[in-house]
Amino acid sequence: MGCFFVQVFVGHALSYLTASRNGLSDAELEDVLSLDDTVLNDVFQHWLPPLRRLPPLLIPRLVDELGRYLVEREANGTSVVYWYQNGLHSDNDNDNKWSK
Repeated sequence: MGCFFVQVFVGHALSYLTASRNGLSDAELEDVLSLDDTVLNDVFQHWLPPLRRLPPLLIPRLVDELGRYLVEREANGTSVVYWYQNGLHSDNDNDNKWSK
C-alpha cells in the first residue's frame, strides 16, 4: 500500500470492517470513520476543514488498494464490502484441521 494512507485511518477502517457482521457499504464506513475523532485528528493534522468529516474519496481509494483482500457482495439489499476469505489464507492453510 502506498504512503498515501495513514496507519490510524487504515487500522480503524479495517477494525470496523472486521467487527461488522455482514460487511459495510462505502457510505456506512465513511459515516463510522467520520465519527471517530482519532481518525479525523490524524487525517486532518495539517488542515482544519470547515466540516469535520472524512473526505469521500478516501474509502474508494482504500477499497481499491485492498481489493485483493476484499469482496463486494449484497447484504440486506445493499452492496457492501467484506473480507475475501480466500485472500487471507495461504495454500498451506488448506491442511489446517479447523478448515475441514
